[in-house]
Amino acid sequence: MSTNHQAFARSLHVAGEALQRAARALDAASREPNNTQSNKKPMQQREPASSGFRDDLLTGRQLGAIHAVARKAGLTRDRLAELVHSFGREQITELSRAEASELIDRLQAANTR
Repeated sequence: MSTNHQAFARSLHVAGEALQRAARALDAASREPNNTQSNKKPMQQREPASSGFRDDLLTGRQLGAIHAVARKAGLTRDRLAELVHSFGREQITELSRAEASELIDRLQAANTR
């Protein structure tokens, strides 16, 4: 067997061992009692809005639409950030569904002028 073949075979062996270790770790973690779905914290903490708690963050489709319409309008990132700030939000992903819908409407109206 050539040196290249030996090196490749060794790499496959090492990768296989790593995969087996990862599979064992995942299996062990899934058996832990503290790893239930109900004990997991939400990925994104939601902050209260002025009208109470909002659990209706914008959707992925809305986020895509905002970027598409803003790009079509030729808006810079800074200008889009200013529009987001006009809703009292620091980041676009903090917008509620209603706020995102309003922003999309504003952007589309600006494109028709």
